[in-house]
Amino acid sequence: MTQLPSGFLVCPEPGCPVQFQVPRSNANGTRWLARRSDSNCSHANSRRPSGGGGLMSQKHRWFQVEIVRMLRARGVEAVPEHAATDSDIYVPAADLSIEVQRWDTKFDQRTEARLKNGARAVLWLVPDPDSGAVGRSGPEASSRLGKAVFKYPGAKVKVHHVRSRYQPLRPWIKPAENEFAAMSVYATAARLDEAADGPALRTGYMSLEEFLGEIIDGRRQWCPPGTPGLPRAGAAWALTSDLETVQAHARQLLPPSSNDLPVPVERPNAPAAQPFPISAPVPVVQPAPPPRAFVPPPRIESRPVPAPPPRPSAPPPPPPLPKWWLKVRAWFLDE
Repeated sequence: MTQLPSGFLVCPEPGCPVQFQVPRSNANGTRWLARRSDSNCSHANSRRPSGGGGLMSQKHRWFQVEIVRMLRARGVEAVPEHAATDSDIYVPAADLSIEVQRWDTKFDQRTEARLKNGARAVLWLVPDPDSGAVGRSGPEASSRLGKAVFKYPGAKVKVHHVRSRYQPLRPWIKPAENEFAAMSVYATAARLDEAADGPALRTGYMSLEEFLGEIIDGRRQWCPPGTPGLPRAGAAWALTSDLETVQAHARQLLPPSSNDLPVPVERPNAPAAQPFPISAPVPVVQPAPPPRAFVPPPRIESRPVPAPPPRPSAPPPPPPLPKWWLKVRAWFLDE
């Protein structure tokens, strides 16, 4: 193609005769067709490199081509390398920008840039790393990339055998695996679980084609962290009907508040209720008690106190001993 003369290639849009120059390439290996100086065409503007540019990897290109093919097979228009919104894939029917992101990046700035350029929503698809690969900037960057899908509208994507999710495939390296390759999203794809203790949202695997179809149709919405009813992950893509079911069940478990009390319904034909007339209380006058006759207290007669009995007198002294007895006593004492 580089041997073709300038102007040999023209715009493929019907009715546009703009001619292009021979392919050019930069130091990173990116190749493009430049317009001639005397022409102007905006049908296939190239994207300005964001995040460093460079040659697109085979893995990134495989995801881009397969997602576009998948959407077009469902009858959905999908534009790869959309220049106006700087998107990997742009879906005009939903104003959706789809980005395939393999490395850690400035998600907040790049999301805001696509929203300002006309996209209404941005979906970040993070493919599983290849065996032994941890990311271009090491394990720490890969960890941030894995957590980003719970903060920004994203999901993880796994390429596996159509009959088993436990058999990963790499068709961008082995083209023969394309025949059996399927893509599933996980981490933030929530479904309704009719558990015994009430409905709840659970995250798990689901087909990427079904996932994208529900987002484009508007049935599946992004629920950022803090949305009531979400699973433990903290953020998820959930069907609007499933989220409303879970939130309604949660409201039924709350105790009734003053706002939930029944409000009396006024009947237009019924007369307004009048307050029952209450007369002023009549004071009750108690009659004065009759005077009570004076009753003298009973007289207590004094009785004479008997005198105590006389105390017994002291016994009389013993009579004196006879003289002869004294003499006998003295004799015994002398002995």
